Amino acid sequence: MGNLTIDPTFILCAIAALVICLLLAAVAGSSRPKKERSTSQDVSRWRVFSVHPAPLHSTLYKPQVVLREEPKGASLRAQASSASAVEITPDDTRSKKRREALPLRRAEIYERGFFRTSHHASINGKEWLTVRIPRAGKKRNVQLRFRRTGPSFSLSGQLQQREYEVRRGHHLAAIVSPATANENAAQYRLEVLKSEDFSAVVTLVLCLESALPPLKN
Repeated sequence: MGNLTIDPTFILCAIAALVICLLLAAVAGSSRPKKERSTSQDVSRWRVFSVHPAPLHSTLYKPQVVLREEPKGASLRAQASSASAVEITPDDTRSKKRREALPLRRAEIYERGFFRTSHHASINGKEWLTVRIPRAGKKRNVQLRFRRTGPSFSLSGQLQQREYEVRRGHHLAAIVSPATANENAAQYRLEVLKSEDFSAVVTLVLCLESALPPLKN
């Protein structure tokens, strides 16, 4: 039986054909539309709210909504409890079922100091937070002081523009961001991680809002 010989040209052609097939497969894979990243996990982890800051910067003659869960969910309202204090409670008037109300029984935001330079907040009657805003021209940061009656947080970002993060230790707890082009410019967005303390995060954001200069539209 004679020896089997393979033409070297045939081998080169076979290798070239294989390389071409691999290149075509790679090009086809890269040109295929990428599947959009699923947001179902994000939706399940975060609660989204719209913050209505105007009542915290004006005289309250009647209760007004300061925070609402989106889309069109339960809300919190602010009402004057004294000349320098605002009480935050669930707005049960918009909900037929009380269990739909947001999990904050009562928070109070009030001012102290001769020039009202410090803003304080209590949750369910227990004083928890002090916010100090530096006077105009001072380069100090906003100061937060927490009591042991609740958790402690830190802030990073542009507070004046309502674009910042709320962190508990090294972990992200909430995100505050300005309104988009399709939203009311007088409001802004708050996203709270569902595993976080809702009452504490919301009270912090609203107390900080009362201490900051009003948002410019």
